[in-house]
Amino acid sequence: MNWPIAIKKATKLATAVIVSASLLASLSYTTFAATHRVHEQVNTRTEQDIYKKWQQYLPQAFNSDQLFEVEPKYSAPYSAGQLKEQVLQDAVNATNFARYLAGLPDDVTLDYSLAEQQQAGAVLMAELGTITHYPTKPSDMADDFFELGRTSASSSNLSAGRSSLYNTVFYGYMADNSGSNLYSVGHRRWILNPDMKKTMFGLAYDPSSRYRFYSTMYAFDRERDEDEVDYQYIAWPSAGLFPTDVLTAADPWSVSLNTSMYSTNQTDDIYVTIHRARDNKTWTLNASNQDEQGDFFQVNTGGYGINFAIIFRPKDIGAYTDGDAFEVTIQNLYTVSGEKTSLSYTTEMFSLQSSFKNNATRYALSGQQLKLPVHGNATRFTSSDPSIASVDRSGVVTAHKPGYVYITVDNYLPAANSMVTVNVNDSAYSKTSGWASSSIIQANEHGILNNSPYYQDLTTPVTQEEFVHYVVGMLKALNPQLNIDDYYDVKSPFTDVRSTDSGIIWAYEQGIINGTGQGKFSPDNVITREQAATLLLNVYKYLGGELQPAAQAAFADQGKIASWAISSVNQAAKLSIMGGVSDTLFDPKGKYSHEQTIVTLLRLYQKFAE
Repeated sequence: MNWPIAIKKATKLATAVIVSASLLASLSYTTFAATHRVHEQVNTRTEQDIYKKWQQYLPQAFNSDQLFEVEPKYSAPYSAGQLKEQVLQDAVNATNFARYLAGLPDDVTLDYSLAEQQQAGAVLMAELGTITHYPTKPSDMADDFFELGRTSASSSNLSAGRSSLYNTVFYGYMADNSGSNLYSVGHRRWILNPDMKKTMFGLAYDPSSRYRFYSTMYAFDRERDEDEVDYQYIAWPSAGLFPTDVLTAADPWSVSLNTSMYSTNQTDDIYVTIHRARDNKTWTLNASNQDEQGDFFQVNTGGYGINFAIIFRPKDIGAYTDGDAFEVTIQNLYTVSGEKTSLSYTTEMFSLQSSFKNNATRYALSGQQLKLPVHGNATRFTSSDPSIASVDRSGVVTAHKPGYVYITVDNYLPAANSMVTVNVNDSAYSKTSGWASSSIIQANEHGILNNSPYYQDLTTPVTQEEFVHYVVGMLKALNPQLNIDDYYDVKSPFTDVRSTDSGIIWAYEQGIINGTGQGKFSPDNVITREQAATLLLNVYKYLGGELQPAAQAAFADQGKIASWAISSVNQAAKLSIMGGVSDTLFDPKGKYSHEQTIVTLLRLYQKFAE
């Protein structure tokens, strides 16, 4: 009956003797003995695998009056209180989801023998109004309660100011992106400690204390058999597929290396390169990069779970987007046998939660319905005030009365484009042609419009300035990351356009518009139909559209089209971006209206939208 245990112990001893002799021998041993292989986990799972796990570990929302089975007491005589079971389960779900994403076993359980200790630690932090691993004893606190709280503080991840334990795990501990945390990412490394099998949380809520919410997470557990997890390294974000929802541009990357394979004695020359496939941009980081607000690099061999971590962060990496792929290479590593080596892996980003395709304000009339387009398969929509506008499970918004309302999609974790403002008006004061009405509603649903379509006569001619603003709105709807604010203080190329009109300056720089001569743009000039065709073709080409061989359009007034506009008119007709005013007439000198602008920009949007 005891043979398997005896053999296992003997194997451990043998490994301890030979581990420094050969990296190959070490790898061979762990592959034989381990039951959970990190490399296989992160490199074989699919988006659907991760999504299923996400559904298993979805975060919950709790109001401050829903946290406790027994309320803590924050003055003498102090008491720890008791968290509700669902609050604790929410916290361990976050822990297990983080471990799953890193490729580790996601079977950590709650150690209820530590419940009072962890609660005492949270109450102690609330009384002190700060978080510290070395607390001082409040004069009115009983010795035994203080010792319980002090034990918690000295063995836990600590956080303040976050009401949700789930968010604390991901945006506090796993993020580790501020101050001294950058140098060790210690909270993260304790959560990603392969040996962890149990934990427990504490949470205090004292509205009179500085940060109101204080939490503890027991971090020193090492109950898992060390041979159960086979890993060469544990990375955050991991190799393979990784969700953008739990990573911000401020968060450092980290790679914790197995010290039975890699030497901690030769680390001075280690450097990292990160290559992003989207734009072929490469960052190289080494020990000279120590900017806490920018490019950062650190090797840490402190005892935070795995005691060898390489930490790095490019300052201008920007928001992570769906489809981003990064190749990470770490150079000048050494094996325990002294051989120089390196490691490389690729991280592919995807969005776990659904999001609105853009977060532009939408406009509605009382009684009207809007369908807000989203990326992905949304699991829930919510309205901040259903009496103003409600939203059903499929994302259809129904406006009820005037006011502003915020519609969210999923939004379990903070994410870009997860919220849209809907402005509800009581009645329309606009004029619209019947043929354009449905397209204007669609343009509004897609977030193309910068202003409400219900407060102006859309049949009137559009000016050059207004046309540009419509174009910018459509392009931002296609690409929410488009930022024209950098052009806010750029010197205007036109004497009749202020340098603060960044939209016009940006459009000029992109080749979408030109001036009208003598250094002027003439922003108040209305646009003719032949001018509109030229501008729309410029937008089409800016978006990467390919021109097609186009025969001369069969318009009876073709001879009235200016020579500089003929090609654009023919192309616009061929591409079904812009047609004539009838089957036989184009009316090149006719004025272009607001509604015509909206309809044709909607057609462009639909050509390039995902």
